Amino acid sequence: MFAQLTVGLNIVTLILLLFILYKVKSSIDQQTNYVLFGRVLYATAFFSALALVEVFLASRSGKIFLILHLNAECIRSGFSGIISCLWFIYILSDSDKNRRWIYHKKNFYIILLPAYIFGIFTFIGIGKGLVVGIDMENEDLVKGPFFSAQAIITYGYYTAASFITLLRLLQGKFSKSTKVTKTLFVLLPMTAGIIHMLFPQLVVIWTGLAILLAMEYIDFQEEKVSHDGLTKLNNRRSFDSFLKQSITGQYFSVYLFMIDIDYFKHINDTYGHLEGDNSLIEVSRTLQYLCSEKKAFLARFGGDEFAIILMNASLHEAQDFKNEIYLIFASKDDMRTSDGRSYRIHISAGFARANSANIEEILKNADEALYIEKEKNHINLKHIL
Repeated sequence: MFAQLTVGLNIVTLILLLFILYKVKSSIDQQTNYVLFGRVLYATAFFSALALVEVFLASRSGKIFLILHLNAECIRSGFSGIISCLWFIYILSDSDKNRRWIYHKKNFYIILLPAYIFGIFTFIGIGKGLVVGIDMENEDLVKGPFFSAQAIITYGYYTAASFITLLRLLQGKFSKSTKVTKTLFVLLPMTAGIIHMLFPQLVVIWTGLAILLAMEYIDFQEEKVSHDGLTKLNNRRSFDSFLKQSITGQYFSVYLFMIDIDYFKHINDTYGHLEGDNSLIEVSRTLQYLCSEKKAFLARFGGDEFAIILMNASLHEAQDFKNEIYLIFASKDDMRTSDGRSYRIHISAGFARANSANIEEILKNADEALYIEKEKNHINLKHIL
C-alpha cells in the first residue's frame, strides 16, 4: 500500500515540479534569489524521480536489482543532505544582507560542509554497509550503523530553515499576501519528516517541498504583477499605468527622469551577478530616499534603468532634483564585495517634460536626454575602469 501511495504522490510531484521548472526557465528573471529557487526545484525534481526508481527496483527480485537498489538508496542518502542544505540556503537568502553573509569568503562552504562530508562518506561506504547494506539471505536492504546520521543532517537543515522562517513570521517581516505560504514553510517540512520517521516506506518529503515551491512560485507571480522582485520597487507595468494617468490632465507640470547605472555590465562581469543585484538594490534604496519627500513615483524600468515621474514641478525644480541625484551618488561610500574588493556606483540621469498627453513622446525625450548624459559621463569614466 505504501509503495503504491509513494508512486502516486511522486508522479504528481514530478509533473508539478517539471511544470514550474518550465515556467521558471521561460519567465523569471535570473536574479540571485530566483537562481537559488531554480536550483531547489531541480534538486527536488531529481529526488522525486529517484524515489520512483527506488520503488520500481524494490519491487523486482534478483541480485542485479538488489545491487541497483542499494546504489539508488546510497545516492538518495548521500545527496539528501545537500538538497536540504540548498533549501536552508534559499530560506536564509531572503534578504541581500543574508546573501552577502552566505557568499562572504568561506561561509557558503562551511554551511554545506556537513552535507558534503556525509555524502562523500556514503559513497565511499557503498558495499561496506556503513549507511545502507544488503541482506543477501532475505534479498533486502538494511540500515547501516550510520544511517541515522542522514536523518539528523537532512532534517537538521530543514528544522533550521523552519526555525528561521518562524522567527521572521513573529517579527512581521513578511507581507500579508505571503504569510500563509511562509507559515507552511514552517509546518510542512516538519510534518513530512514526522510522517517519514513513523512510516519509513512512505516518502512524502518531496511532495511537501513541491507544494511549498508551487506556492512560492504563485507568490512570485503575484508580486511581479505590480512590483519588481529584486528591488521591491514599482515595476514597468505599474509605471506605464501611472504615467498614463499622470499626463492625462496637467501634463505640463510632469517630468520624467530616466536613471541608468554606468557600466553595469562591468560590475556583473568583474564582481559577479550577486554584486550586480546588490548594486541594483543600493541604487533603488538611494532613489527611494530621494523621492520620499517629493511628489514622485519611482519604478524599476528594466535591467539597470530606473524611472521617476516628478509631479507638480517647475523646470527649475526638475533641474535641482537632477543635481540632487548626482550629488547623493557622488557622496556615497564605495560598495564592498564579499571578498573585500571595492567599487563605486556611477549613474547617469536625464529628464524631459511632458509636452502633451503622448506617452511615447515623453519616453523618447527622456531617453534621449539620458543618452546624452551617458555619453558625457562615459568619457569621464573611461580612465577609471
